[in-house]
Amino acid sequence: LYQTDREKFVKYNAFFEKFVYALSFTLYTTAAICITSFLKLYTDGVDDVSYIDNYLPYLFFLLRILSTVRVPMGNIIGYAQKNRETLNRALIEAGINLFSTIILVFVWGIHGAVIGTIVALFYRTNDMIIYGNHRLLDRSCKKSYFRIFIHIPTCIVSLIIGYLLNFSTNSYFDWIVYALIVFSIQALFNFAIFFLSEKEVRKDCIEFIKNV
Repeated sequence: LYQTDREKFVKYNAFFEKFVYALSFTLYTTAAICITSFLKLYTDGVDDVSYIDNYLPYLFFLLRILSTVRVPMGNIIGYAQKNRETLNRALIEAGINLFSTIILVFVWGIHGAVIGTIVALFYRTNDMIIYGNHRLLDRSCKKSYFRIFIHIPTCIVSLIIGYLLNFSTNSYFDWIVYALIVFSIQALFNFAIFFLSEKEVRKDCIEFIKNV
């Protein structure tokens, strides 16, 4: 469709983009909230080293979100066969990652290593969103950013509540139930945002589903 019907492609890509963002925030917010309780259960009785870290789950949450929200634009760059043209940008990302990781790992250890990767991802993800929208779709990147930012308030509130409640479980079955409840709540909010925002995209999505 990118090569043969650009108007239709833009319509379909809009709800694919929104779907990726809704699913990403659902999955990774659930993981960030539930991982500590899982580690407590998994390492119960092991005292050789502390496996519980209050900050790493949120750093990995940022890392995975930044990695995933660039997927729609990464696909478009591939459809347009611009991978070679954007190679220098990927090399800049690698350089930022290496440089910032080497510096920050001496300051904050493993946290610094993850933060260094987050810094590089932050650069490249924004670069891909701007490049894909401006150069390949000939439009403003405001809609892509809106589709990301609209999920952030719910995500922040969920993470704060999860951190304050600090649930612990006594068995893997209880943890699975807990994780499913958290996932269901996150899915409810994020896919409500997916369907209720941008009326035109919702109509196109429903039409696409009917056609399938």
